[in-house]
Amino acid sequence: MPWAEIRGNERQLDYAETQTIAWFEQKRYPLLNIIKTGRPRGEMSIVVDTGAGWGVPIPWERENLPKSIHPFKYQPDREKRNRFERLKKTDCYTELAVMCQQVVDT
Repeated sequence: MPWAEIRGNERQLDYAETQTIAWFEQKRYPLLNIIKTGRPRGEMSIVVDTGAGWGVPIPWERENLPKSIHPFKYQPDREKRNRFERLKKTDCYTELAVMCQQVVDT
């Protein structure tokens, strides 16, 4: 997020995101990110319906994930900014920000 205090390269920030999700899981927060959470759908691969009569299998092993030919470009908007501002007001934000920066710095 462009508003967060955490800075690093793409690999560092991806790892910090994964560690952050694990941190929230340990504290029993409900999470919507089902790709990086602790395997909410079990050990089997999931199949994403393309709507064109066929599906794309998504394995749990990250190294086996299909590579996208369309790079993701984050588009900040007012709603994302509002959600971030709500997160910043929570009791856990400072602890979370420190943990993320430590992950990026290692």
